[in-house]
Amino acid sequence: MSSQVVPLSTFVQHLESSEGYEFRLMIKMLASPAYAKQQLLKDELSVFMAKVLKLLRSKDDYQVWKGCHIATVFCTYNPVVLCSFGGELMGILYRNLDDATRYYGDSVQTEQRKVMIRVLVQTLDTLMDLIRGKPSLTREALTPHLPTIIPTLISFAWHEPGLCLPLIKKLLFKHSTTFRPNAGKLKDLLSELYDHYQNLDPATRKVACDTAAYLHLTQKPGNNANEHQAHHKSFADEHWRAGLFSVLSQYGPVVRLWGEILDISSDETLARLIETLPRDTASDISPQLSALTVDINKPVTLWNISARLEQLTDMVESFVRLPTSFPTRMPIGELVKIAEVLLSLTTNYLPLKRGLRRDAALTGSIRSALPQTQLQGIRLLQCLSEHLGKNLITYMPSILSSMELFIPLKDKNSSIDYQKCVDLQHGLLQLTALMNSIAQHLGHRIEEMSLPIKLVDICAYVIEHKQNLDSAFNSTAGAAKAAGGAKKKEYKAKTGSMSDLFSHPHKFLHPVPLENYKVVNTYFKMVLTHWKLPSTQQAKITKYCIYYSLSFREKLGYVPETFIELLNTLVLFPGKDRFSILPIAVDLLKETGDPVFDVLCNPKLPLEMIQLRKTATSSEEDHSASEEEDSADAEDAEDAPAAGEDTIADEGRTENAVAGLTNLVSSEALQSEQDSALENQHSGQEQQSNSVADEASEGKGDARIFKKRSSDVHQDPPLKRTRTEAAQPPAAETVPIESGELESDDGSDFEIPAIELSDAEED
Repeated sequence: MSSQVVPLSTFVQHLESSEGYEFRLMIKMLASPAYAKQQLLKDELSVFMAKVLKLLRSKDDYQVWKGCHIATVFCTYNPVVLCSFGGELMGILYRNLDDATRYYGDSVQTEQRKVMIRVLVQTLDTLMDLIRGKPSLTREALTPHLPTIIPTLISFAWHEPGLCLPLIKKLLFKHSTTFRPNAGKLKDLLSELYDHYQNLDPATRKVACDTAAYLHLTQKPGNNANEHQAHHKSFADEHWRAGLFSVLSQYGPVVRLWGEILDISSDETLARLIETLPRDTASDISPQLSALTVDINKPVTLWNISARLEQLTDMVESFVRLPTSFPTRMPIGELVKIAEVLLSLTTNYLPLKRGLRRDAALTGSIRSALPQTQLQGIRLLQCLSEHLGKNLITYMPSILSSMELFIPLKDKNSSIDYQKCVDLQHGLLQLTALMNSIAQHLGHRIEEMSLPIKLVDICAYVIEHKQNLDSAFNSTAGAAKAAGGAKKKEYKAKTGSMSDLFSHPHKFLHPVPLENYKVVNTYFKMVLTHWKLPSTQQAKITKYCIYYSLSFREKLGYVPETFIELLNTLVLFPGKDRFSILPIAVDLLKETGDPVFDVLCNPKLPLEMIQLRKTATSSEEDHSASEEEDSADAEDAEDAPAAGEDTIADEGRTENAVAGLTNLVSSEALQSEQDSALENQHSGQEQQSNSVADEASEGKGDARIFKKRSSDVHQDPPLKRTRTEAAQPPAAETVPIESGELESDDGSDFEIPAIELSDAEED
């Protein structure tokens, strides 16, 4: 062994007496890989594990507790110990659990013993997970102990269901064949738990439903009792599907109880849906539910209907959610139909029967129980959306229309009853979460936008409305006014001090959980990115986001992540009105900053790309200019011999024309304020090239120059006089017209614009 680690012999001496920090440090050091050596089996490891086994056999609960922790850590990080002592540890842990189960109800249970039993079960679970999957170790250490461990766990689960059911559930899934002889005992246990279902904590309820679903794995597949159906192919999920239908068939009788209270015949579509619900196909292995007791003379018993529907929904969720070793066929149509029926049970559209409308207690119980019934439909749709996803696309129109039925409306009016929305806050937030889930599969176009718009208004109101203190103020003031001045002191003595309610009303407000803000912000972000909202709802979301972002920054010192994402969405999707809150959002996040806002406020492009583009453009321009100059020189070279003596005759006129053109260009350059320096230089180069070409060209080039001057003079009248004066030097006196050279200029295109000669000059 390395000299840097403590020898195991040192631990053996202090194993029984160690406690507190010393024991924790010892546990931490045992996780070192230096002890995972096969050479240590002969001396140190064998002695150390003998000491651990002695701790587990002890009658002292504290020593057993220490032995469980040492066995867990050492077997987890030391495969040599797991392979050598795994089977022996399993046997000792089982015997300790059996002893604890046998005397659990007879002996007085202390908190210390409960902790020891909890650690014992957890150690057994960890050890089985470590052994499972290793062929030789499973065959030698785990499989021989399972037939005795399973009934012990089932017996102990009668006393501690929350502790043992997770381990039983795992054994059902991993070792369903070995579990088969004990399926009847587990069914009796689950039936007992179902009878007291509402007394269990939520975690125990969930694991009980999961265990009941996995109980169907213990049945042998392919057993077809009907000889007429024996030739059909059997599926691996036959018993799983039968168990699911056995639960679905129990919805019908419970829903029909509401038919005795609500006038369902007024809605023919709902009546047909209820009649088509799955019928009784009870499975032999499914736990049986007790009869439901409902007495209309005791209005409170109506809540049992909602409680039973909640239990059935939990059981259905387990069948939909749990993984199996084979593919399962889900009756999506039946599940969606049940959810639609549950959501349709509302007094918004279904009236109460005539004989029940006058009893205030009965009416109040009905109106409080119906939303809880609808809530189970929302939960069922939420489970289907999370685990089946896009398979619900064909049912989306009916699902969306059913979801809208949960929104409370005012009596004899189609407007939203916001006071009831406050009472149904939990259910409406679940409806919003369901909308967030199914919106991933809806796309960006839906036929009806009424539900998303209503949910925007409801979410904004529910979050802002924390406590209805106005009613308390009004009732207090009205009672004081009715009491009169003579009984004022007596009234104050009876009611107590109400001054805090008026002076510090904010102290009576209940804070909204951050989870609610997260659900609402996720919904707002989804609505803004998927659909175009009206201006009213867009403004509500904007006001909500800015107000609460500023409020959280002042109270907490930072803006929550969901509000930052909502601010980004509002900036990127401004809506129909196209108003931007970018300055406000940047100010809210000026301390922390945001990459999205940084890009929007300071847009930047890669500098090197811009330089490369500029260089390429300038080189192309120079290349094109050089090509033009070369072509012009070539043309001049070809035209020069052809001109001959005619060009000499027109040399004086060309010089005068070039001088006038130079004056014109200079005057235009002075008056133009928008031309850049580069453009002036380029135009100067063109003028120089044109002048050189004009000196060697024929009258054709001069005609082009004079035509340009005439057009420019026509466009700019104020410059006509100056340009005419500048053009005066090429007059008849400078170059006499009488010269005979004019008659020989028949082949040129030169024309004298707007000059009339007299007869004397022609002669």
